[in-house]
Amino acid sequence: MSTTKVAVIVLNYQGEHVLTRCLTSLEATIQEGDTILVVDNGNETVLMDEIATRFPSVEIVVAPGNRGFAAGMNLGIRHLLKNGGADAFWLFNNDAVVLPVAALVDDQFA
Repeated sequence: MSTTKVAVIVLNYQGEHVLTRCLTSLEATIQEGDTILVVDNGNETVLMDEIATRFPSVEIVVAPGNRGFAAGMNLGIRHLLKNGGADAFWLFNNDAVVLPVAALVDDQFA
């Protein structure tokens, strides 16, 4: 187990069709003790309620409005630093997924 505490910040904007897939891939990847934080940049209350129910370990922070990627990520980083921090931050869009390592290895190199 890694001793580096990682926090993954997922910026969500209009993510009703992609956020669940993103979070599922992240939960399968992160280590115990790591954090996933969703910054809701789109005021998507219904979606955030669904995420809170389906992914109880995921933290959610609601931005006061959509101020873009950098401001949303800064909001997430400030929140995490105020509440225990992390050794590393992984900044993630809601439409991205993490592939298992096996999927990244080409058979010719195995």
